[in-house]
Amino acid sequence: MNTSKISSIVILFFVLFACTKKNDLQEENMLNEKLVISVIDKTISEEEVKFSLVNVNKLINLNNSDISLVLEKNLYKVYLEEDFNAVEQELKEIIHRDSMNLYANIMLAMMKYDSFEFEEAALIANRINKIDPRSAIGYYFLGLSSTSADSNSIKLFERAIEYQPDFISPYFQIGMRQFLTYKSDESYKSYEKAYKNIKYAIEKSPHNPHYGFGLWWFYEYTQDYCGQLVAVTDLLNKAIPKDSVKYLIYRSQIYEKVNKFREAESDMLDFARIDTGGSGNYHLAVFYYRNKKYDLALNVMKKMIEEGYDRKDFLKNIDIDFPDIKNKREFMELLEE
Repeated sequence: MNTSKISSIVILFFVLFACTKKNDLQEENMLNEKLVISVIDKTISEEEVKFSLVNVNKLINLNNSDISLVLEKNLYKVYLEEDFNAVEQELKEIIHRDSMNLYANIMLAMMKYDSFEFEEAALIANRINKIDPRSAIGYYFLGLSSTSADSNSIKLFERAIEYQPDFISPYFQIGMRQFLTYKSDESYKSYEKAYKNIKYAIEKSPHNPHYGFGLWWFYEYTQDYCGQLVAVTDLLNKAIPKDSVKYLIYRSQIYEKVNKFREAESDMLDFARIDTGGSGNYHLAVFYYRNKKYDLALNVMKKMIEEGYDRKDFLKNIDIDFPDIKNKREFMELLEE
């Protein structure tokens, strides 16, 4: 075999090797993005995340210089809402050393959106899009940067779906923006589109509380209280304990609207039992007062004050939460002692 043929074979080998490595890297990146998407969509359970976090920490103990492991650890902590300050600091340090680190930027954007720091999150979203113009998460975050129902934000979510068809959150966001359109134009077409996308997201990721709450909000506007009860009960059945408290309040309020006092009272009593920091009993007192059960409201307020609740906290929101209370002598005597 002559030298030129050998050279050609060697060159071909290196070209094939390079292409294989490139495909491997693309596959690896795709898997990493899918892992992040599973956290955003909450298609991965809390138990799975905790188990994975334990394993990642073990690997970090063996090799604490592996940035990919550090990022994976922080991803799980973002999901679990643990050590936010420490996670944010670590991500910023990684970005300071390497501003083009895609996943550090993605996680930082996630945290900023969760903390309602939308302006900073939007800046990071633009940086993500420059780092990887084909990142589905980048387009998703760009879509989130627009809180309006304009067609541009919907197009950005559609672009995210184009790059990752299994990405569920963009469908939900499209549905919510279509819902905002429905609120402005009252067209059945907008209603149908919004409902379809929100329901699709819930079916694909039934344990994501954001999706269920979106449906609850949808029913609230359309005054479909039966639909609301189903949606919020479903949320309660699937919610982790820290979220269940707020859903009890929501369901109690719906029961009030359909004149089911006993069911509403039961949820409020459960709420007061679970939330022992004062907020639960305060809401219970407001509930009784709102429903003209003044003796019960007064008893709850007396109990709270006996347990050390500051009267000033009642007086702060008295005009909002206890309308006309100033005309009820026994309440004012209790609060002004």
